[in-house]
Amino acid sequence: MNAQAIVDGLRSGNSWVVNGDLIDSLIFKIDTLGQNDGLVASMGSNMLINKGNSIRVTILVRDPQGANFNTYSSFTTPSLDHIDLIKGKVTGFVAPTSPLYSVDSVTTTSVIARFDAQGGITDANGVTSTKWTSKGNGWYEMSIVLPAEESVYFRLRGSNFGLNVPMQTDGAGNPLADVLLGANDAAKAFDDLWFYSNPIFVTAQEANNDKTIKVKISSASDDLEEFLPALPGQTQSNIVGGVDSGSSDLELGLITTGTEDPQLVGLRFVGLNVPKNAEITAASIEFEADATNKNASPCNLQIYAEDNDSPLTFGVAAFELTKRPKLADSVVWVINAGDGEVVNGKCSTSDITRLVQQLVNRAGWKAGNAMAFYIKGTGTREMESFDGESAAAASISISYKVAEIKKTSKIKISAISDDVEEWLAPNANQTQAQTIGAIDYNSSDLELGCENGLNKDPQMVGLRFPNIKLPKNKAIAAAYLEFEVDATSKNANPTNLSIWSEDNANPVTFDFDLFSLTKRAKSTDSVVWNIPTNQLNVVDSKGLSADIKTLVQANINRADWNSGNAMAFFIKGSGVREVESFDGEAAAAPSLVIEYYDIANSFDSVFQIAAALQELDFTVPSRTKFKQFYVAATSLY
Repeated sequence: MNAQAIVDGLRSGNSWVVNGDLIDSLIFKIDTLGQNDGLVASMGSNMLINKGNSIRVTILVRDPQGANFNTYSSFTTPSLDHIDLIKGKVTGFVAPTSPLYSVDSVTTTSVIARFDAQGGITDANGVTSTKWTSKGNGWYEMSIVLPAEESVYFRLRGSNFGLNVPMQTDGAGNPLADVLLGANDAAKAFDDLWFYSNPIFVTAQEANNDKTIKVKISSASDDLEEFLPALPGQTQSNIVGGVDSGSSDLELGLITTGTEDPQLVGLRFVGLNVPKNAEITAASIEFEADATNKNASPCNLQIYAEDNDSPLTFGVAAFELTKRPKLADSVVWVINAGDGEVVNGKCSTSDITRLVQQLVNRAGWKAGNAMAFYIKGTGTREMESFDGESAAAASISISYKVAEIKKTSKIKISAISDDVEEWLAPNANQTQAQTIGAIDYNSSDLELGCENGLNKDPQMVGLRFPNIKLPKNKAIAAAYLEFEVDATSKNANPTNLSIWSEDNANPVTFDFDLFSLTKRAKSTDSVVWNIPTNQLNVVDSKGLSADIKTLVQANINRADWNSGNAMAFFIKGSGVREVESFDGEAAAAPSLVIEYYDIANSFDSVFQIAAALQELDFTVPSRTKFKQFYVAATSLY
C-alpha cells in the first residue's frame, strides 16, 4: 500500500479506523438479493435499490495473531470480543447551524445485530448476538439478510470489551465516559480498544424509478488482449503492444502465476440503450470463470473507460488498446480470494457507475451507442471470452433513472452587475498589467482565464443567476454554465479553469469596489474545467462548462435555501476563452442550466469520521495505527 492508495481510500470513503491493532483487515459490503444480481456496495458508497427487495450485509474481519505496538503496558495481544452492526435512518442534510447538528443521539439509529464467538448473548436492549464463523488464521465471517424498506446507512463498531464491563461498557455494549477511570493515559488507551467503519448507504426507492439493461459482448472483435511492458517484479515473454485476438479466454491482470506476462483487456459493448444524461444508479461488468489453474491473489485491477462517444470495434494492430483515449478517471476492482475461483461461476466488477455516467453525459452520446472498457493490474483471474464461449462472454449491466422524472431549469444573466471581471495577482509564470483587485463591470465580453494571451493579465469572472426556481433538497442530475463565443483571436491553450460557488444562500448582485469578487465567501469544493482546444473556438457557437452539479446540490441542500434565491459562481485559471457578456449582447449572456429529479435527494451528506471518533478514548498513543482496506474507487475530486 502506498500514500496514494491511502488518499484515494479516504476520498472514496472506503476506509475504517482502529486503535491498538484490534483488527488488521476488514471487508464490509452489501449486495442485493432479488434485484440486479451482482450489485455490490462497499464503505463510503451508496446503493440504490427498489423497495421490497432484500440486501445481504457481509462482514469479513481479521483479528491479528501477533502482538500490537503497545510499549506502555502488558496488554499487547488484544482479542476482538464482538462486532456491532449499526443502522441509521437517512433523513436529509442537516446544516451545521441547525440544533439537530449537535444532538448526542437519535432514536432512528441503533445496534440491530451483534456478532461474537459464542452467540446467544442478549444485551439490555434485547439484541441477541449471532455466532460468527471462524475461517482460520484469525479471520471471522458473518452476514445478515435485511429488507430494503427505507433509506438507511449501516456502519460497524467492534471492541475487545463485552457487555457490562465495569467503567468501560454498559448493558448494551456502548462505551462509557473515560472519566470513570480517572486521568487518561497511553496504557489505558491500549487496554480499551475499538474500531469503526465508514458507512454504506442504502437508498430505497419505488420500483418504477429505475430501468436496467444488460448487454453481452456480441462479436469476436469486441474483446481483446494486448501485452504490456513488465513492471518491477514481472516478466514479459510476448511482444509488448502485440494483441491476442483469438484467445479462448481473457486473463485479467497477468497471464500466468500473477507475475508473468501482464496485459490489458479491452471490452466493447454495443447497442446500449441508455438516454443521454440519464442518472446512472448502478453499473458493473460480469464475467464467467473459464478456468482456475492460473489464478493468483491478491488480484488488484484498475478499470478505465474509452473517452469516445461510440468506440469502434477493436483492430489487431500493435498497441490497439493502449493507443485509444481513456477517461482520466478510473475505478479500482479488488478481487477477493474466493471470487472468480469456481469454473463457470459468475464474477462482477466493482461499481463503475461514475465511468458510465461520464460517457452518457457526453455531448455526442446517443442511446444505442457503444462503450469500451479496459482492465489491467496485478494477480490473475481467467475469464471466458467471446471466442471461447460466446454465450458466456462478458456482459455489462446498467441501471438508470427513467427520464420522465427529470426536469430542466435554465436561468440567464439578466443585469449588467451580474457578470463582472476582477484582475488578479499574477502567479509565478504570469504577468499583470492591470490594477490588482479592480473590477471591469461593463466589458462587452468575458475572458475566461487571462485577459490577454496565455499568461497575461489573469482575472476572475463572477456570474450571478437570480430567481432560481428550485425547491430545497431536490436531487441534481447535472448542472452547467452555458456560454456563447464572442471572439477567438485571444484564444490560448491549454485553458485550465476552476469553478467555485458563493457560500451564501442568496448572493446579492456584484458591486464595483476593489476586490469585489475575491472578498466573497466561496465553497470549499470546486470543479475543474479543462477546455479542449476545439471547444469555444467558433464565433457565436455555444459551449458548456464541466458539470457543476456538486456545487448546485450543496447550495440547495442549505438549511437557508429557498426556491427563488440566487446563486453566484466564480471562474479563474490559465489560458483564454472569450465569451459574451450581458453588456456585449444581452440575449447571448451566460446561462445556468440545471437538470434535476422531482424527488428529494435522500443521500446528500458525507459521513464524517470524526463522529465515530467521539466514542474513542481521548488519548491515542502515537504508535496507534490507522488502517485502510483496498479502495473501491479512485479520487472523485
